Amino acid sequence: MNTAVYVTLCVIWSSTWLAITVVIRDVPPVSGAAARFWLAAAIYLSFHAVRRLSFPADLRSRLGMIALGIPQITVSYSFVYWGEQYISSGMTALLFATFPLWVAVFSARWVVGEPWTLYKFIGLVCGIVGVAVVSLKPAESAITTDGVTSTSLPMLATLGVLFGAFVCGLSIVWIKRLYGGQNAVALTASQMLGGALGLTAAAFMLEEPMAIEWTRRAVIATVYLAVFGSALAFFGYYWLLQRVEGTLVATINFVTPVLTIFFGWLVLGEPLSANLFVGGALVLAGVWSVVGSAKRSRRLLASRPPVISQPSPALDPTSFGTTIAPTSHTPPAPKDKGVRT
Repeated sequence: MNTAVYVTLCVIWSSTWLAITVVIRDVPPVSGAAARFWLAAAIYLSFHAVRRLSFPADLRSRLGMIALGIPQITVSYSFVYWGEQYISSGMTALLFATFPLWVAVFSARWVVGEPWTLYKFIGLVCGIVGVAVVSLKPAESAITTDGVTSTSLPMLATLGVLFGAFVCGLSIVWIKRLYGGQNAVALTASQMLGGALGLTAAAFMLEEPMAIEWTRRAVIATVYLAVFGSALAFFGYYWLLQRVEGTLVATINFVTPVLTIFFGWLVLGEPLSANLFVGGALVLAGVWSVVGSAKRSRRLLASRPPVISQPSPALDPTSFGTTIAPTSHTPPAPKDKGVRT
């Protein structure tokens, strides 16, 4: 059963990048993202109506959790959806997979117990070099909605997706600092709501969402993204995290871009190139070095005598989103489960 859930999560999170490509072929990018996260937020809030999630009692904390959806979802996914119009889904997934590198950089500055290490430095260097290699010939993998290719748009799209990953990494660190002890589903629902509100505002400023004629395939892809990519996969992730080591779950972050590249070639006919494979290998090696360094630090801390009665939640950046989960060495407190977006 654990293997089946692991494989299912890898397939779902790999296929979401293809589903985004399907959506933005017929729908403006920001409007498409807004529809996805409104539906996802509705699913989470419906779950709250049934299970009564543990939201913070004070209004300030609730509004703060919602506000963090602006950088985490509105900014990140606006650039992802826009950028994927001009580069392949596989390249987009690979570029966004660099967000754990930024998590390492910001955590070393703002999170106690996550210092800068040689492995993190090596991982950051590998990631930067890998992105440079992937971007050597961006025009070869350019995809536009009207069949027109530009030499500048793919490079701008590459930078846009990287900026989205940068903002995602920064947001994860601040979420951990401010709300790491909150209920996982409640925090995720709040971020979804805040992100949907921000995306809707951006859509009305940049696009004409009321004039969109939604096609059947765009509707199906959006529902798939919300239901499977943002809801069911979240619960599957935490079900798996409770039954296997966090290190194994973290490997999803390495499997997803590889599967996305394969699915993009198989289903959408996206081109493959040597620089994509070489640069991709460097990026994934960098992420592996960073995640491995975090695991080693956690094991070292766990081997020391406890200083406080209850451990702080540890960041476990897996796949493409936010994950704050307790360490595998100490059972979590009842409400300290984590966050996943």
